[in-house]
Amino acid sequence: MLEQYFESRVVQELQASLLSSSLESFVQTLAEAGYSRTSVQIKVRLLAHLGAWLRSTHRTVAGIDPRAVEVFLRDYHRRFKSKKGDCATLRDFLEHLQHNKPTAIGLVVRSVESPRDKLLQSYEKHLQDERGLPPTFNVMERLSAVNLPSEAGA
Repeated sequence: MLEQYFESRVVQELQASLLSSSLESFVQTLAEAGYSRTSVQIKVRLLAHLGAWLRSTHRTVAGIDPRAVEVFLRDYHRRFKSKKGDCATLRDFLEHLQHNKPTAIGLVVRSVESPRDKLLQSYEKHLQDERGLPPTFNVMERLSAVNLPSEAGA
């Protein structure tokens, strides 16, 4: 289905993303609803950014919820111009995911995390849960610039 809207290079990138199976079915739903080619392309590009954000923040498709979408949108709008339909697209995609239950093995990424990454994620969760740190504050991002000992050097 993606082949009808994008050139082969873009299709390959989309199929390699965390959201690949969900994108195919979502595009099918949009096509059935009568969305134009351009509208589908705009929506899928936003969702491609969502997939990249999920990977960069060590999240899975199963972890997408309204709070995660809100954090994504804030981050996305800091870097890209806000478009009128962004919120609606993400809401529709969330509903699509809930309806289609993304539990297929290809949708859930089990990343191998280093002990350092696990420690930073645990610390970030502690700061958010116990100290009221807003979810938009990404400890992993901020501390990646700090020279912490690596596993090889530890």
